[in-house]
Amino acid sequence: MVVVAFLGFLFVVLGCAALVGGYLLYKNGQLFDNNPTPPGVGAAYEPAPGTEAEVARLMAQGAQHSGHGRYFEAAGRYYKVIKLDSAQPEARRRGYLACESIAFDVLADDLAARGADARALRSEVRAALAEGRSALDGKANLADTYDLVHALSTRLPADSDLSDMARRLKSAAAQFASSDEGQALQKEVGAHVDEGFAALNSGDYGAAKAAFEAAIEADPERSTPQSFRAQDGLHAVEVAQSAGS
Repeated sequence: MVVVAFLGFLFVVLGCAALVGGYLLYKNGQLFDNNPTPPGVGAAYEPAPGTEAEVARLMAQGAQHSGHGRYFEAAGRYYKVIKLDSAQPEARRRGYLACESIAFDVLADDLAARGADARALRSEVRAALAEGRSALDGKANLADTYDLVHALSTRLPADSDLSDMARRLKSAAAQFASSDEGQALQKEVGAHVDEGFAALNSGDYGAAKAAFEAAIEADPERSTPQSFRAQDGLHAVEVAQSAGS
C-alpha cells in the first residue's frame, strides 16, 4: 500500500516537472536563461499619454536655447519634459549635455577671473618694488613705502622679492634713526610730543593739539618713532574733546 502511494506521488511530481519544462521551452526556447533581461531594458519607448504636444514644444525650445548657448534655459526645458514624462530618453540625454556645458562655462569664467586677478596682483607687486627702490634712493617716503610693501608681503608670504624689500626699507629707516641727523630729529620731535602729552594731561586740548601738529610737521616723512606717538596724541585729543562735549 505504501509502495503504491509513493509511486503515485512520484508520478505527480514528474508530471508537474514536465509541465514546467514544456512551458519554459515554449517561452524561451530553452529550459533556463543564464542571462535574463532586466525588466524594461530593450523595451521600446512609449510616450506618456496626453504629453506628446507639450513634450515636443519643450524639446524644440530646449534645442533652440542650446543652439544659442543658453544652457541654463535649455536644461530647464528638458527638466520640464522629464517631469511630464520621466521615461523620455532624449530629454535626459540633452539635459545631461546642457548641464555639462554649464559646468564648463562656469569653470572657464572662474579661470579667466583668476587670471585677471593674478595679472593685477603682479602689476601691484612690480609697482611696490619700484616704489621701494625710489624710497631707498631718498626719492619717496620710507615709512609709507614700507607700509605698502609690508602689506603686500603679508598677502604674498612666498614672494621673496617683497620680503627682501621690506627688510631693506626697515633697515634704511633704522640707519637713519641711528645717524646724527636722525638723533637730532628724534630729539626735536620728542620734545613736541612730550609737550603735547603734558598739555593733554592738564586738560589744555588746544595746546596739546598744537604741540602734536608741530611734531608731525617736524617729521612729515615719519622717519622717527616719535612721529607715530604724535599721531596717537592727536587721536587722544579728539577722543578727549568728544568725551567732554
